[in-house]
Amino acid sequence: MSNKLPPVSALNKPSQRETPNFASAKLPDDARQVSTSNSADVPKMRSVAMAPSPGSVPIFLPRPESFHKSLRPRVDPKVPEQKPHTSNWNVKDDSLEFVPDHFVLERTTRVINGTATTVSARISECLRQRSIAVVYDDEKAKAKCRNYCFVQFRIRLFAGKDDCAHCVIVEVQRRSGSVLSFHRDCCAILDAAEGFINEGDSHVPRRNVSDMDFAKCEDEELRHQRRKINAASALEVASDLLQKDRIDANELGIESLCALTDSNKTNPETALIASSSIILDKENSEIRDIIASLVEKGLLPGEEEEDESIYNDDHHSRLCNLALVVLSNALVVAEKESSLREAVRGQLWFVDYLVQVLVGKVGDAHLRPHEAFLAAKSLNALVKISDEARNKAISLDAPRILSDANEFGNLSHESLAGETARVVTSLQIQC
Repeated sequence: MSNKLPPVSALNKPSQRETPNFASAKLPDDARQVSTSNSADVPKMRSVAMAPSPGSVPIFLPRPESFHKSLRPRVDPKVPEQKPHTSNWNVKDDSLEFVPDHFVLERTTRVINGTATTVSARISECLRQRSIAVVYDDEKAKAKCRNYCFVQFRIRLFAGKDDCAHCVIVEVQRRSGSVLSFHRDCCAILDAAEGFINEGDSHVPRRNVSDMDFAKCEDEELRHQRRKINAASALEVASDLLQKDRIDANELGIESLCALTDSNKTNPETALIASSSIILDKENSEIRDIIASLVEKGLLPGEEEEDESIYNDDHHSRLCNLALVVLSNALVVAEKESSLREAVRGQLWFVDYLVQVLVGKVGDAHLRPHEAFLAAKSLNALVKISDEARNKAISLDAPRILSDANEFGNLSHESLAGETARVVTSLQIQC
């Protein structure tokens, strides 16, 4: 048998075997052009095509669904309607504008069968239930929103046209903040706009690591010492971050304190150790002074209020909000122990200073409802265990202020309404 290769001229001849789909196809002109220089050394270039063998079944992959779905209303005849309620957002049908030409809607957009008045009322009720701070514009059909996690987003309504002439287009656009937090609120808002009853988020109950079997192998005394050392180390790091002159370091430091004092995010024992060190340790009150300055002025110690509107700055407003989270977490955790009752009796800082600041924050509920809710939560922890704090709050006209905040919360902020009602109840009960 000969091992000689066939001549090049034989390779140039078309195969006698018929190949389906591409045997008779013509190659493009640019594929036929071959350099004439050094033709003996350079092989001829040819196009290559792929085709299934005879008798094989072709494989067709489904085309992925586009994120930009067609703007057509979802048909669902079993949409439960919400009960009638007073709406904070009253948009008329004739005030809606069409989507401008060349205007790309966000992926978080949905087309709703219904009128602008109905859709805006549904969204308003959803925002109230989720305790989202909102500034409404009825004429422009816009709503500026900020949720509890300081995520800022916008809601805008457009009029449908053509096949969707009797529909309303709802667009939710994130401006800043956590994507996950925005996703939860956005899904609830769009579902509510269609009329689905919002029953709240379904959270999977978390289990502390310390309750797991592998964590119980450690000796109880050693575990307590380890948590005490870790909490002290974390507090020292947070204090160093808060004293830096960088915005990102300040926010990271206050966020770490939020996690340390939250018994749902850390071990309850660690949260108690951190909370006691922050608000009860009068000999080491460095962090407490920082928290107090942020809560009262929205400024870190040493910062000067050069501009009267500095509190409206996003950075300082966020720091103040997070400081209130730390304070409310620490007071609620310490309130479950006898340590807070003893500290309130022994330190005038709680009654003479803190109660007055918290009552003032509740009084600004119509401007900053999230902060008013956190202040009411902290105030409730104090008046429940101290007659001195209770009498101080009453002398500052707290019942009337709480009543006004509760009325505002019933209209637009469900969490604020619930917390202020609890504080009013605590003020009526003798400690």
